[in-house]
Amino acid sequence: MKTRLLFLVIAFSVISTKGFADNKDVQRLLQEDAYDRALVVLNKQLSNSPRNAEVLFLKGVTLAKMARFNDAELVFSGLIEKHPELPEPYNNLAVIYAERGNFQEAEKVLGKAISKHRNYTALHDNLNKLYSKIATKVYDNVLMLVSKSYESQIKLALIDELLSVPDAGVAEARLVSNEVKKSLALPLVETKKVEVKPESVAVRASLEIELAVTDWANAWSAQDIDKYLQAYSTALILPRKLNFSQWKDQRKDKLSKPKFIEVSLSNVKIVLNNDREAVVKFVQKYRADKYQDKVRKKLIMSKSNGMWLIVKERSY
Repeated sequence: MKTRLLFLVIAFSVISTKGFADNKDVQRLLQEDAYDRALVVLNKQLSNSPRNAEVLFLKGVTLAKMARFNDAELVFSGLIEKHPELPEPYNNLAVIYAERGNFQEAEKVLGKAISKHRNYTALHDNLNKLYSKIATKVYDNVLMLVSKSYESQIKLALIDELLSVPDAGVAEARLVSNEVKKSLALPLVETKKVEVKPESVAVRASLEIELAVTDWANAWSAQDIDKYLQAYSTALILPRKLNFSQWKDQRKDKLSKPKFIEVSLSNVKIVLNNDREAVVKFVQKYRADKYQDKVRKKLIMSKSNGMWLIVKERSY
């Protein structure tokens, strides 16, 4: 089964050519989309050498191609933990997050990888694709300028080729040759050219607001009280007879009591009043161990010191 990823490169480059040759069968099976057979071969190799980074990497790639993203995530996360010097597992973990729509985690992983491997082109390419995907989503949901069909075509590229050597003595990845890329890469998905300007003030502000609201909801779900409260302005408009300090104490109590909290947002609409004020409307689903509800909510947000903060919150 083919996934919706842009392209998959099927080699594993190491200093010795023996490591490359040992996996020719796996590379051929992946090129033929024979993922089940490739997985059998890889598992057999891992039974003899369970810590082999090359084989683990190819297993992660195979699982991702099979759309077994949970299993692939475990493989790439394990490789990152054991071989933090390798950029490719970071890249592929970010691709998995992006496929699930978890753009913030994808951005975080790519950013971490780029901080370690500034000259690794694939990481920068995928980060640009991620920003384009988010910006297009904002246009679609907020400004209604780009169709969803275009947004769905922007896919981050999964790397099947471990271009780095899992060795502390190698500081940077060796980029694959153009000949290898040409012979092993599947065709890129062609995308339509649309007049999108992610650098525009409106799109940039809308993206910042959407990320701020998502962080707020995630902090609420995680019962991360400090991060949740940081989403609010000290100028928050409150009911009478309640000051900001009293309100914070109330919210701390409400967030800490439940055994669990799940908050999800849908139909998010952002209206920019100007470059420093916006209105955000959405449907909010709240579920805890003893209570659940579904409400329409409106946030009035203001930009202060480079951050979009909530100055008024109400359900309607």
